[in-house]
Amino acid sequence: MAKKKLYRSEVKVIILTEDADILGELMLDEIVNGIQNNEIGGEIKHLTTNTEMVGRRAVLEVEKFGQDVEFFNMDTQGNELED
Repeated sequence: MAKKKLYRSEVKVIILTEDADILGELMLDEIVNGIQNNEIGGEIKHLTTNTEMVGRRAVLEVEKFGQDVEFFNMDTQGNELED
């Protein structure tokens, strides 16, 4: 079996606002749209892009986020599942 490859990217969203509760009022996509449309002061930074994770390392990353490995079509050892 082939080892499954996943790619991890990290994005940081920084906002400046007078509203202390903005994170409770808006979803992330609304904040990003607000930044892009100059309705919210802030920036979006790409910290890392396409860090490759293979096999068991990919499994550990998936589990860290509380997702099922089958969502990514792999077993618990990081092997790609066949259809």
